[in-house]
Amino acid sequence: MTRHVAIAASLAALVGCGQPAVAVAQPREPSGARDAGPDASAPSGTDARDEDFGADACTRCHASVVHAWRGSLHAQAAVDPIFVAEHAVRHDAWCLTCHDPRGGGRGVDCAVCHVQNGHVVSTVASGRAPHAVVADAAMGTESACVTCHDFDFPRVARQPMQNTVDEWRASAAGERGVRCQECHMARARNLHDHGTPGRLDPALAARALGVTARAWLAGETTRVELVLTSRAGHAVPTGDLYRRLVVSASADGVEETRELRRRFTNERGQLREVADGRVPARGARRVTIALAVRASRVSWSIELRAVDDARAEELDLPDEAWRTLLAAGELAVAPRR
Repeated sequence: MTRHVAIAASLAALVGCGQPAVAVAQPREPSGARDAGPDASAPSGTDARDEDFGADACTRCHASVVHAWRGSLHAQAAVDPIFVAEHAVRHDAWCLTCHDPRGGGRGVDCAVCHVQNGHVVSTVASGRAPHAVVADAAMGTESACVTCHDFDFPRVARQPMQNTVDEWRASAAGERGVRCQECHMARARNLHDHGTPGRLDPALAARALGVTARAWLAGETTRVELVLTSRAGHAVPTGDLYRRLVVSASADGVEETRELRRRFTNERGQLREVADGRVPARGARRVTIALAVRASRVSWSIELRAVDDARAEELDLPDEAWRTLLAAGELAVAPRR
């Protein structure tokens, strides 16, 4: 029987390893399982006991789903340039439990999520599949995402390395029961989007933040204030600890920036969070920037960056691989606050 980590194709795949994380979760037995297929012996290539059960085998019947998956961060999890660079330095085997759980550079493929304990598993079972299917409604919930999107640093109790699912639980979206999959695997023509859009998707990124901006003169300076709220159902940015927001304001050739990120200390080789300056899952983050100029108009922008600038230059990453514009605007400056 093949052992697979129970990871869902729901949130965008992790990028960058950072420090060692959590032990591999054991595969879970499907909840409310029922055999809905016509034959418990699946055809060759779609047998849940087949060690090579993957995207190529699934394409025959699920071509559109596999096509969408091939463009996803899940498909690229093992070859993402940021991950590859970090893993080459650290060689931590635990990274692969989420980035390449079945090995061979396949990333988070079909079998990682849809093969559990020898069963082909889906949120529903139509009974029309040419192989046995077990229906497990939990695959459509946050429990399918938590293994690789919510875990602690090793040997440091209650110190999250990534905390996306807990952020969601604390958010208004979590309170309303809006699941991860509703944004990251939206349904179209009765199929979930296995492209799992995330930080690199322009449409999704544009909806991540609510922004209220104003500017006013204060002595010989121009003050710019941005009030940021998350509309994402989690903190912004979420996920990998390297990610940060760069908030910029400029006028008449003068520019200033602020960074919103998690900050850590290194205590005997273990990172410990000492501040979280991100936009919280619930509530607001207020950013005030003073420009040393008296201006009549100002421009502002908010950009998500997946790694530090120097590291991106060292890796020769194209901008589209690590920089995502979330919001931008221009406004008139008021004579006073």
